Amino acid sequence: MTEQDFEVIDVTADIAKSSAELRSKYNMSMADSIIAATALALKATCLSDYPHFKAVKEIETDWI
Repeated sequence: MTEQDFEVIDVTADIAKSSAELRSKYNMSMADSIIAATALALKATCLSDYPHFKAVKEIETDWI
C-alpha cells in the first residue's frame, strides 16, 4: 500500500459521538475508537492487526 491508497477523513461530529459510544462500550483507546467510528460511518472495512477490534461487532474487520 502506498500513500495514494488512502484518503484522509475529517472527524465529524457524528464520528466523534460514535467514537465516544464505542470507547465506552468496548473500553478502547481514543485513537482506536475514532478508527472504528470512522469505519462505521463510511461503511468501510477496518484493516488491522490488533485483536481487540474483533470485539467491535458494529464494523467489519480484515486482519493484516
